[in-house]
Amino acid sequence: MCRLAAFPAGTTKKTAKRIIKEFVASNTEGTGSVYIKEGKFVVNKWPISFKKVMKQELPLLDHMPHSGWTIVHVRAASHGKISTENTHPFIIQGGNIAMAHNGIFSGYALAKALLNKEKFQSQTDSEVAGFLWQKLGPSKFQKVVDHSGVFMFLRKNGLLSVVCTSGDLTYKRTDHGILLASEFPYDYENKKDVLEGYARLNSKGKFMYNAFEKENWEDSTYLGKKGKKGKKGKKDNYTWYNSSWKAESENDDLDDKYLNRLEKEDEDRGIHRSGREPMIWSRGRIVSGY
Repeated sequence: MCRLAAFPAGTTKKTAKRIIKEFVASNTEGTGSVYIKEGKFVVNKWPISFKKVMKQELPLLDHMPHSGWTIVHVRAASHGKISTENTHPFIIQGGNIAMAHNGIFSGYALAKALLNKEKFQSQTDSEVAGFLWQKLGPSKFQKVVDHSGVFMFLRKNGLLSVVCTSGDLTYKRTDHGILLASEFPYDYENKKDVLEGYARLNSKGKFMYNAFEKENWEDSTYLGKKGKKGKKGKKDNYTWYNSSWKAESENDDLDDKYLNRLEKEDEDRGIHRSGREPMIWSRGRIVSGY
């Protein structure tokens, strides 16, 4: 399985190297990066391991810290030979979007047959998925594509779209913005593992839209009146999901009346909780909670 990361503006080369080293493992059959400079994509990629790229001092991360997003991908070949053209990232939509993918696109054969008029530059399932994303749009793509990994799409205007249909994706809030990666070093705190979903982030690394379903609650809490510390931890960001509602904010106050209304909605839908512990509900079952 491939691995990938999206580093927001201001991320240092040292930080990027440490995170990539954490997840590179056996993904040694291609290494690449993409970023935007003066309105154009700059793609650097080679059909060799990250270790060799660093040893040969190739310009994978030399532009960092950068003023916008940098996507980095390390490859474990599944479709197509080990070659530069099959190494991520890819440029699609007439040069307007750069993409990278971690996983195996389950609808590859059918999608390629339906998109037979397109001119693909590689032999990979990932590029085919990118063309399908272009046709459907991110929201519909996320709904119809299942168990196919994680997709990242960077537009020339600096916006980043991320679709998780399965596989490993974690994000963390940093001083520079949201940092997304397949894995983080063990000592990185307040990480959030994504189950599935879709998010869009601006060029400054901030969420514009976040419909990620999350697996852990390391920095989650609920707040009582006047923003006082709740029973489950310190005052911090929170994101709650279940089958009927979601709330996301930064240090917003939730009063008892609002929480009671949510509990009443749960009761009406046959959902029962222990106290007020947030739970993640996915397709009618509890995935995790506190």
